[in-house]
Amino acid sequence: MGHFSNSPGAIYPALKRLKKNEWIKNTTPKKKSHRPKEVFSLTDKGWKVLRARLRLPVTRHDIIWNSEELILRFSFMELTVGRKETVHFLKEYHRESDAYVRELRKVNKEMKEFMDTSGKLALELGIEQYKTNANWAKKSIKEFNTKG
Repeated sequence: MGHFSNSPGAIYPALKRLKKNEWIKNTTPKKKSHRPKEVFSLTDKGWKVLRARLRLPVTRHDIIWNSEELILRFSFMELTVGRKETVHFLKEYHRESDAYVRELRKVNKEMKEFMDTSGKLALELGIEQYKTNANWAKKSIKEFNTKG
């Protein structure tokens, strides 16, 4: 999981690595074709690795540097590891996002007099973005709890 590229130069080497690790298997449908399509699916080992990856804790480092990967993980969670673990993920996501907002607000307060206007505005934007992420997680937790 990381950044996705749909170019053949990225996909085929990735498929080769996944197959080498025995995380996926491929089949070719029995249709006669000049260029038969391959169908890939997760092996038992692949499912185990995916579930383990989805269950990793949410860290401050992830909140700051891997936010796209966190949302990708979240998008696979409910059907793969279940609602309880998905809610646990959201609680960790909320906790870490909220804590980082508090940290950034402290920096903003301490550094305000030393920053120029663009620096202040950039920091305020960052605070608002992380605050939005924390609010999204809190709202999502409520939605899971009311539906389930």
